[in-house]
Amino acid sequence: AHPAFGRSTGALRCGHTVFCQWFFDGLLGSTNSRPLPRFQISESTLGLLILALGLGAVAAMALTGRIIGHFGTRVSLLAFTTAMAFGFGLIMLLGSLWALVPVLVFTFAKSRIYQGQVAAVLAPPITTEGPAKGPHSLGLAAYILGFMCLAAMTPEGAILDWAALYLVKDFDLQASAAGLGFGFFSGAMALMRFGGDALRNRFGGVRIMRFSAMLAAFALLFAAVSPMAGVAILCFGIAGLGLANCVPIIFSAAGNLPGLKAGVGLSAVAMIGYAGHLLIAPGVIGYIVEFIGFRVTFIGLALFCFAMALLANHVKAADFLQT
Repeated sequence: AHPAFGRSTGALRCGHTVFCQWFFDGLLGSTNSRPLPRFQISESTLGLLILALGLGAVAAMALTGRIIGHFGTRVSLLAFTTAMAFGFGLIMLLGSLWALVPVLVFTFAKSRIYQGQVAAVLAPPITTEGPAKGPHSLGLAAYILGFMCLAAMTPEGAILDWAALYLVKDFDLQASAAGLGFGFFSGAMALMRFGGDALRNRFGGVRIMRFSAMLAAFALLFAAVSPMAGVAILCFGIAGLGLANCVPIIFSAAGNLPGLKAGVGLSAVAMIGYAGHLLIAPGVIGYIVEFIGFRVTFIGLALFCFAMALLANHVKAADFLQT
């Protein structure tokens, strides 16, 4: 059970409920860009659409706390879960590309508000013990972890958004088969995250971080140069195994930074990672792909993973025990 819950029956039931909510939110979220291929749009335009998702998500992050504070978690969850269901239905039914844009923005905003509400349920009680630094004195360590978070989230988002299109355009796969790249990556990531804590407890955050980042880097390199679609799909799955533990370890290190309250360090690092992942990466990657192709782009994303491996010593705080 989560530390905020303890081990009571009610707490375990709450934990199971939150797990189910996250599962179905992810299931809905995985369909948000599936109607896009039928519009026959360019990579740069697709990047702008993905950027629209990011704008909605970042806007939602600023609203989550106020909404929960005014209406309460239960009412907010019920309202936004219902609204999300209608929003995703409209995405699948719309026939106009430009009519699709505001629905993508609004629906993904609701999705991020929903996720924030679930996270608020899981959050441990806030304490005022220990020193706290202001927002302008985070320290170099927090910004390095923020860059590492961005370096982990960018390849992750690129595979989720672009792997299927890469398999269609460079290997002439049918859309139904091209989805295997996304499926292998997501499935491998989910499986590895179930065992991530056990691996970190046994080998330490720094070792797991370095090995995971290197594994993801080489997987992306082989996916980029692969002459066969099957090999590329397998490499995306291996990349999922590598990237699965990177962000959780970075978040743990951010929450344990000396001299900072857990919420301060974690929120700063997460904001850097999500801002780059949701706002910068989508549009930039779309334009890069259109001019230099997918293969060179995935090689560039592998360099992000190599950078994480080189900076792995900065996640030592992930192994600290909270007292």
